[in-house]
Parts: sequence; C-alpha cells; structure tokens
Amino acid sequence: MSGVMKLSLSVCGVIIWFAGFSQMKQGLVKEFVPDSTIKSIIKLAGSEAEGEMWSGVVPQNEGVFKVATFSNSCGTQYLKMRQFPGSFKNSFGLFEVGKLDLKSKQDLKKLPFESFVTESGIRLGISKEELIQIKGKKFQLVNRNEAETLIYTLDDHTSVFLNKYNMPSYTAKYSFLNEKLVAFSFGFDSE
Repeated sequence: MSGVMKLSLSVCGVIIWFAGFSQMKQGLVKEFVPDSTIKSIIKLAGSEAEGEMWSGVVPQNEGVFKVATFSNSCGTQYLKMRQFPGSFKNSFGLFEVGKLDLKSKQDLKKLPFESFVTESGIRLGISKEELIQIKGKKFQLVNRNEAETLIYTLDDHTSVFLNKYNMPSYTAKYSFLNEKLVAFSFGFDSE
C-alpha cells in the first residue's frame, strides 16, 4: 500500500471517528431551560400585561398567597398566577395552567388567548415525548394512580436565570394523563 493511500485511509478514519463522536455528543443529556412567560406577555416576577388585563381583577387570598385566576378565550383552560408575600402589585412568582371544569368557569376573566403557551412551546395536550424533547431528560418522575408528573428543578446558585431574578430555586411540574399534558406549573419556590 502506498503512503498516499495509507494517509487517505487514516484521514477517513479520523473523519468517521469525529462523526461518531459528534453524534454521541448530541445524545448527551439536554440542559433544562426554564420558562418565564405565557404568550410572551405575562411574565414571572413582573408582568408587562398591565391595564386591560388587570381591569376588575382582584387577587384572592389562598393561604399566605394572593392568587389571580383567568381563563382562555374559549373557557377551556385556566391560568392561575400566585403572588408571594411582599411582592409588588401584579408581580407573580408561580404560574399554573390546567383544564377548566364547568364549576370553575364562573367569574373568571377571559384573556384573548386560545390557549396558554410558554415561550418554549409548552401547552396543554402535547405528548410526554414532546415535552422531554423540549425540556430534556433531567427530571424526577412521580406516579400517582394513572397520572405521571415530571418535575424539573433549578437550584444552582451560579444560574444566570436565578441570579437575574434574585431567587434561590425554580421548579416546573408537568402532569400527564394517558401520555398527554393535562396541567403544568412553573415558577420560583416560596421557601
């Protein structure tokens, strides 16, 4: 075998090895990226959706928290926003989205959204597989009866996200029934 041919085979081997390494590297655990908005308008720790959204809405007491609850334009989903003690007006630290039942529909202000969607595309009805593709595989799985909940936690004190909000930790919970997302919540931990 000539020297040129040996060199060509060696180069091809390196390229094949690099391609395999690159594919292996892509299979590594995806980092969890937290959500902080609903429809890019309603934001954690300070909503820019002032004015019309808040017209006539008085947050209700729920233990030590103040809670404001809205429905989507169809009246099929709710958005519950929890305000921590000492927070500024219309500044919420935890969002919860779920399906509305007939009893819950009364007296909720409707927002002009067909559904409540996060900036990463999380919305009711997506599959568990879709959620894992978006949020990654670093979660805790909790099974209760027929429901499964995937819990993602961010509590790294060096996190740019947590430092931006000056908060110690963030948790996102995604509940599935028959492999479809039926409820989710995300935000800062109050402890």
